[in-house]
Amino acid sequence: MGFPGDSFYFSSLSEPEAVVTLKILAREHFGGEPEVKIVKLAESRGTLPPTVHEKKKLRSAESLKQAEEELKRHPLVVAALELFGGKLVVEKEADGS
Repeated sequence: MGFPGDSFYFSSLSEPEAVVTLKILAREHFGGEPEVKIVKLAESRGTLPPTVHEKKKLRSAESLKQAEEELKRHPLVVAALELFGGKLVVEKEADGS
């Protein structure tokens, strides 16, 4: 597992008892004897793969964009916009989603 060197997570999980706990949890979840390493990440995120959170956020944004495009092409929406001379506005949540 990698964390920025100056992060709370790195300092906490680098402690020997935390590594032992992680190994026990990994063994219970995955079986076998998994190797657990806590490493410092480089300052630049450019070469790192995206985190799970980043992947979910990207998938969510892509799904929203696809839904908006499908909505714009839906025959009833197109007809209503033509009939009333309106335009489609997609409201965003306060958190930006």
